[in-house]
Amino acid sequence: MTGFFWFDWPLLALSLANGIVLLWLGLVVLLNTERRTAGVALLVAAAWLGSAFFAAHTAILASGEGPASAALNLWWEIGWLPLLALPLTWYGVVLWYGGFGVDPGLRRRHRLPLALLGLLFVALVVAFFATAGLPSFVDAVNLRFEGTLSFWGAPWFLVLYPLYMLAALALCFDALLRPAPAPTRYGAAGRSRARPWLLTANSLLVLAGALVTAIMLWVARTPGPTATNELFRSALPSLAGWSADAAAARRLALAITWADLLISALLTGVIVCISYALVQYEVFSGRPLPRHALRRHWREAWLLAAGYGIVVGAALAAGWRPVYSLLLTALLMTLFFALLGWRTFAAQTDFVRRLQPFVVSTHLVEEVITPGAGSGAQDAGATFAALCDEVLQTDYGALVASGALADLVTQPLRYPADAPLPPSLPRFDAATDDLLPLAPGTDAAWALPLHGRQGQLGVLLLGRRRGDGLYTEEEIAIARAIGERLLDLQATAALARRLLDLTRVQWAEGQVADRQTRRVLHDEILPDLHAALITLRHEPEAQAEQAVDLLAAVHRQIADLLRALPVRPPARPSGRLLEDLRRLVTEEMAPRFDSVRFAAGADASGTAARLRPLTAEVTFYAVSELVR
Repeated sequence: MTGFFWFDWPLLALSLANGIVLLWLGLVVLLNTERRTAGVALLVAAAWLGSAFFAAHTAILASGEGPASAALNLWWEIGWLPLLALPLTWYGVVLWYGGFGVDPGLRRRHRLPLALLGLLFVALVVAFFATAGLPSFVDAVNLRFEGTLSFWGAPWFLVLYPLYMLAALALCFDALLRPAPAPTRYGAAGRSRARPWLLTANSLLVLAGALVTAIMLWVARTPGPTATNELFRSALPSLAGWSADAAAARRLALAITWADLLISALLTGVIVCISYALVQYEVFSGRPLPRHALRRHWREAWLLAAGYGIVVGAALAAGWRPVYSLLLTALLMTLFFALLGWRTFAAQTDFVRRLQPFVVSTHLVEEVITPGAGSGAQDAGATFAALCDEVLQTDYGALVASGALADLVTQPLRYPADAPLPPSLPRFDAATDDLLPLAPGTDAAWALPLHGRQGQLGVLLLGRRRGDGLYTEEEIAIARAIGERLLDLQATAALARRLLDLTRVQWAEGQVADRQTRRVLHDEILPDLHAALITLRHEPEAQAEQAVDLLAAVHRQIADLLRALPVRPPARPSGRLLEDLRRLVTEEMAPRFDSVRFAAGADASGTAARLRPLTAEVTFYAVSELVR
């Protein structure tokens, strides 16, 4: 450390925060990914290597021992291993993001550079650790590199490492700018929105790499107490007049200190960009949709890392005794745990509040039994509005029935109520269950197919989310469940309303027929029967022909009355759907048509037998209404 509190404090805070977030990020990716592929392993390795580097960086900064101590030299060697591996690992992560395994063009462009960088990495590791070519920490501090192989008078690692690092970062731009097509259209939208964040992260890494290169070249130019350096004198003669004295060494030390702080800040920006792209769009997890809970945990992780870095960094920069740092850590963890519980309860309360519109009564019975009642439709509209406004946070939504429910649900739900519908609905494959983007030009930007056991039920049209973000996995699951439920409720209400109206009509027809039967029997048939009886009793022989005529007329009236009675289907089918339909058409409905013929396909019997009793009964009454 420099010994200046206001300089060491932010440096330690950044180093601690970066290490904590990278450790958390690696664990989150490892535990929450859908498939643990080689790309996931690369990303986890990159995050943990970065965390290990910042751990070594913090240990070197906070150590109170001299530069010749064995502990500092150990952390110095540990810190170089992630530094060597990170450029190649990041290059591998970017290649995986770009589709190296599925895109022949990307694989053809980067196969040779990847192999060369891999060989260079192995050579650097062997040169550093197997041949003891890495100078000790005290030698590096004093710029003594006389025991190290040199290029143009400069230590070899000060020349090769910057070239290796900048080459890897430059190759990353090609993979980021020309990636392979995403497997899904929603994944393509997420990848396109994550690309600016990854490009920003790579650009910040290039800036950090340029600073590292500049410092390394400065180190190569500045001689130590017992060594001279010919790099710039051979390559750049114009700088040969710069005398290497104690003042130059002091300027170099000051530049290294400020560069360390600036590079730490740049790396913090890199971590923010990469972690945001991961949790916001889940481009590395293999999941088709991002998750809202991951975003919340990302914010909490940064809050913990920032708070811990600020508090513990201040204690380390001030040189407090370790027990005070431990007490501060315990206090900070307790405070963070309390805040986490508070936010968890607040999120649960907000979830219950947002859930209320979806668990209230739909007043289905009132709508069905009350003619002209619109409470059920209003409740469905309010539920759909709550879904769009509270859950999905969009300014446009439409729920349109299709397939088997199109004839039952004729009025789509809209948000707002006067929102227009697209001129045509999108077409989906039978097995498509993904959220699909729509062509620009309408308020609808996404289409979500809704399915049931009988096939497609409808489609949920959604506008762009507020803030132009992507819908999360939880939100789409809720939208699908609520959309299917609303369509089922509307179809059930429509079918129940039709059956109830049919029952009312049949009951009214029965009442009219009953009254008509009573009137005909009382006013026409009974007087004729009475007259026939009187005629037969008083003059049995003379009036026999007249009595027979009266009885024949009565017979005809009764027959006509029976034919005029309305045909009623059985109150409940017998359970054999085909037999019930045949009896309905050929017997009970036959008088209404000139001719009737009932035909069923070869597989109709098996299909009808597999239907549930409730489904068979609803089908029977629906066919009855259709035939009527």
